[in-house]
Amino acid sequence: MIEGKIIALRQDIAKMALKIGRDPDSVLLVVVTKNASVGQVLEAYHAGARHFAESRLPEAIEKINALPKDIIWHFIGRLQSKQLAKIVLHFPWIHSVASWEKAEQLSKAALCIGKRPFCFLQVNTSQEPNKQGFLDPGEYRIFPGIEIVGLMTMGPASQDPQKTRACFASLRKLQTRWQAEEGESCVPYLSMGMSSDYHIAMEEGATHLRIGSLIFSKEELS
Repeated sequence: MIEGKIIALRQDIAKMALKIGRDPDSVLLVVVTKNASVGQVLEAYHAGARHFAESRLPEAIEKINALPKDIIWHFIGRLQSKQLAKIVLHFPWIHSVASWEKAEQLSKAALCIGKRPFCFLQVNTSQEPNKQGFLDPGEYRIFPGIEIVGLMTMGPASQDPQKTRACFASLRKLQTRWQAEEGESCVPYLSMGMSSDYHIAMEEGATHLRIGSLIFSKEELS
């Protein structure tokens, strides 16, 4: 069943990309494994998925140790200072850098370990108090230990399509501003769009879709 969902989801992403005039290869499916068992993740792997994301470090390490080594892991949870070294060690992609202070801490941890993760700055475009992230990161900054390659956001809790689109459009606006100031190669990626709103995210320029429940829930894809 998971294999069928992966296939159907990839087909839908490709169809949507072509509909809006984008190359299907410009959109990466990142399978969120929160609440999924090792066996379920392995099913998704055998269906062709290679990019997986976790938000909780202990569960992530358990899965990383048990699953094929060619999986590319993305961290999408809160960055706790005491966990930064382990996160850098296990995750080449980090989507949840929610402040410049945390970016500095992460950079120092990465320099100590000798790794250079690809990082997204998390922006709270919905301005909801229960969410972490920049309200306005200001000017783009460079850190020696990490490579800031993109911006990340989540849609509003209301799931109102218009409000969701506004949040995603706001992230793209920040990307456009920084690219105008720093060059087109600045923050080329946008991590936005989940199971309930990935079509809107793609229309607003998402390059990384973080999808879990559509794949691992018991419900069938429509």
